[in-house]
Amino acid sequence: MNLDDMRTYALDDVVDVVVVGTGAGGAPLLARLAERGLRFVALEAGPNFDPDDFTNDEVEATRINWMSERLSGGDAPTAFGLNNSGWGVGGG
Repeated sequence: MNLDDMRTYALDDVVDVVVVGTGAGGAPLLARLAERGLRFVALEAGPNFDPDDFTNDEVEATRINWMSERLSGGDAPTAFGLNNSGWGVGGG
């Protein structure tokens, strides 16, 4: 993750575009906006992750596995038991 060129804005700064979600749809859109030199912010659900929360090393990736109980949603949640799963963050 390269944050060296990431801009930050004050709460009262004006931007051209606000994109909600940085997943599979938001990430390519954000790339196009950056290519065009627009000022934009991206809003994402969940916590504010630190670069230390990520790794590009497959061996090191085991330290961030989520091996905990998973439940489905809805009126009658189903328990799936222990499930090695993760959370897609930031598209790319």
